[in-house]
Amino acid sequence: MTFEDISLMDGQQVAELVASCVEKARIEENDVITLMMPNTPEAIYLFYAASKIGATIHIIDYNMDKEDIEKQLKDQLGQ
Repeated sequence: MTFEDISLMDGQQVAELVASCVEKARIEENDVITLMMPNTPEAIYLFYAASKIGATIHIIDYNMDKEDIEKQLKDQLGQ
């Protein structure tokens, strides 16, 4: 499948494709996916994929400074 193919698909089909890829990456129910990217359609597809398999998305604002990002990650990991 090429990038052009994906651009012609509707959002639901792309989200299903992303969900399939997430499952192949061995992400499972109750896993946490940390996402550090701008708000894009790809982020929405990843939210859908995580929801479909029961995983959680942890969002980090990529504009944060290093110390705040480290704190976010430590808080997420329970450290």
